[in-house]
Amino acid sequence: MQVTALANGMFDVTSATNSEKSYVVDLAKKTCSCPHYQLRLIGTGATCKHFHAAEKFAASQPAPTKLERAAAVAATLSDSDLRRYAAEKIGTAAGAACLLTLAARKATQQPKPIPDGVLDLLRGATEAERERALAIYL
Repeated sequence: MQVTALANGMFDVTSATNSEKSYVVDLAKKTCSCPHYQLRLIGTGATCKHFHAAEKFAASQPAPTKLERAAAVAATLSDSDLRRYAAEKIGTAAGAACLLTLAARKATQQPKPIPDGVLDLLRGATEAERERALAIYL
């Protein structure tokens, strides 16, 4: 059986007899979407082989690092909160996660279009002056 981690303690586990089928296991709720669990085991407190495979897989995974845990929290914060926490938590995993999240967000932002008036003002400028002015504007 192949096990793939999903979100929030849930796993996708392929069927042992048919690799075209897979079932969703929720470790927190101790449930599985397989017919054996749904028709025979539900409500009994017993678990199926898919649950055991997901449990074994989860136990074999390394614990998240401080940076990974901080990055998960940082992803939920606004840019202003990220800047504030980065300044407060300098030198910590939380501070690094805030800075990395801000950098990633900036990298995915589209550049602002340059208005025609700005380009007109830069026509007589040197290349260095133009680059400096555009860097300030953007």
